[in-house]
Amino acid sequence: MKRILLSLIIVLMAIPTFAQEKRTGVKSGAIEYRMEAFGEVIMTSLFFDDYGTKSLSLSEIDTPMGSTKMGQLYVDGKNYTIHYDQNLVQEQPSAEQLNFMNLTQEVIEKYKLQEVGKEKILDKECVVYTYQEDYPMQGKVNVKAWVWQGIPLKSQMEFAGTSIINVATSISVDIEVDPLKFEVPKF
Repeated sequence: MKRILLSLIIVLMAIPTFAQEKRTGVKSGAIEYRMEAFGEVIMTSLFFDDYGTKSLSLSEIDTPMGSTKMGQLYVDGKNYTIHYDQNLVQEQPSAEQLNFMNLTQEVIEKYKLQEVGKEKILDKECVVYTYQEDYPMQGKVNVKAWVWQGIPLKSQMEFAGTSIINVATSISVDIEVDPLKFEVPKF
């Protein structure tokens, strides 16, 4: 059960997942994240290019029941969940995501978004926001995010009675990202 919840968290938090419009203030990058959830630690690597219109998030989940490697790929306007240990790729419906590079009044009201301060994460000056995400199965979830150049470098949310914290541990931007990372695997 814990493994299923952790897998669900990976999909829900979508570290950060991007779509076809400009999502970041930097062209490309690689970010390492450390997530603490349900007493487990999940390490995730995010790669993005073309100002966030392409992204791949790779997560390794180790539990007492075993380990699993998952990916979230966003490319050409399509979303894919990749289960590497099962050699399985599932196309997912595109979900609307909060775009910190395009905070219109409509978006601010929809998410009840508030700027609550500034703080440095990895030497990057972040704007700290609070907002509400509405997940179909979980309902409204309160989120606090530390955002730099449209990229959440830290986030905190309450889910299933526990606090989930996701923090960037390293970041490299405006780098060359291998275009093969954004190809749908053929298993």
